[in-house]
Amino acid sequence: MAIYRGDCHVHTHRSHGADLTPERIVAEAHAAGLDFIAVTDHQAAFEPSSWTDSGLLIIPGQEVLTPDGHWLALGLPPGVVVDSVAAARRFGALCVVAHPHAPYPGGTFRGRLGDFDAIEVWNGRWHSDLPWQADNESALATWAGGHLPALGNSDAHLAGQLGSPQLVVEAPTLTAPAVLAAIRAGHSWIAGSRAVQVDVTVTADRMTARISGAPAGTAVVHTEHGPIHRERLPENGSKTVSCALGTVATVRLEVRHPDGRMAALTNHPVVTSGPERAGKWHAGWGLACYDGDSASSSSVNRASGTAAGPARIRQ
Repeated sequence: MAIYRGDCHVHTHRSHGADLTPERIVAEAHAAGLDFIAVTDHQAAFEPSSWTDSGLLIIPGQEVLTPDGHWLALGLPPGVVVDSVAAARRFGALCVVAHPHAPYPGGTFRGRLGDFDAIEVWNGRWHSDLPWQADNESALATWAGGHLPALGNSDAHLAGQLGSPQLVVEAPTLTAPAVLAAIRAGHSWIAGSRAVQVDVTVTADRMTARISGAPAGTAVVHTEHGPIHRERLPENGSKTVSCALGTVATVRLEVRHPDGRMAALTNHPVVTSGPERAGKWHAGWGLACYDGDSASSSSVNRASGTAAGPARIRQ
């Protein structure tokens, strides 16, 4: 497995309100330290001829605009435009709720979250100078009570927006099927920029996180019971944070800057509770697979957020 960084919500000049050329997008993606992007123009098909020799994985996509909210279809074939989740699924696309609490007509999502594969919890500064906004807090609250994987994307329309935030994905190869499968499984976390690094390990009774890139920030550990631990980071932004877990089913980490802006956000890893939890876990991903003393895999029930037997979740 390898770690890749990307941005799954990017607009070219073919979208309303955007003026980015493919050449400018490629240059900004490389500057932001990205390995992949998804091109998601409004109601428009992907044109592969514009993206040759980019040095990036380019995932074809579309932003679908409806009166009940916007959503992303990721992994569509070139030349295809869809107008429904059912149509997108016929092409094997990953369907993602986009900026569910965007404050403009048609921007607020009013559909069924259960019809989608993931939700965009962290949307970038496309209409603001702030990379973390009030509508992101609302999206975070909506997501935190559910079990869909969370995404963070820039929704870049203009210069200087791409790659903030960015999605950090663990996948076997840098290919569209592998990256989209990892996103679908929740094998990802969100960083405010390439400077932010998070490495989380969960053992039988403790969560430990190595954090860097968030000077004087705050790390908060959340479970299904709410926040259980809060710790201030030093001025250099690097620290190892550790806390006891007790009896929990899920655990995730938020790292925020001193002004409250998000610096990093992990997905809901699934952990077991009680004496059967054993071995070493790596937290941050949404599924669990056993990698301990037994050769058998742990089964995971994403609907209930529990895992059967000891497990390991990679970050």
